[in-house]
Amino acid sequence: MYGTEIASRKRLPQVRFWGHQSLIKIQVVTVPLIGRTFPVFMTFSRPLNFLQRVGWEFWLPLPLIAALLWVGGNLMAAQVLSRPYDSVHALQADTQLDVKLSVTILTMNARIDRRRGVTTISVKTTDSTLSKLEYEFPITQASQVEAAIAQELAMPIAGVRKLISYQIKD
Repeated sequence: MYGTEIASRKRLPQVRFWGHQSLIKIQVVTVPLIGRTFPVFMTFSRPLNFLQRVGWEFWLPLPLIAALLWVGGNLMAAQVLSRPYDSVHALQADTQLDVKLSVTILTMNARIDRRRGVTTISVKTTDSTLSKLEYEFPITQASQVEAAIAQELAMPIAGVRKLISYQIKD
């Protein structure tokens, strides 16, 4: 491998190889017309063999493809997120939800605060996820409290009277 072995159409220039065989092969070429010597890096023998064994044709373009996908994804996301969004259906936050619960009620405790004019009712249920409900009504009469809680829980007033107990605070 060492010696003169480069082919040219007109003349064969002088060629010498320098360097360690496992690292870089450097070819020194003397150009006849100019008379100067130029080093030319020929090959990387071990790294090139390693790249050929692991399939460099596949692995080398992957970072470039990943960078292109990243830039393209960022451009597309910026385009989509910068578009104005006109919603036909506006969100209404002032509406109340009607929730129908089917739970077994254990007890109801009503605390009537006549000074504030408010009745607070605690309802205990058998459901493990919804064990306690609390209601507050701006009334202090017992019959009105029973009617309001019966309407809220969708049960008869007689059923409310069996389960409710009162605490009156003046």
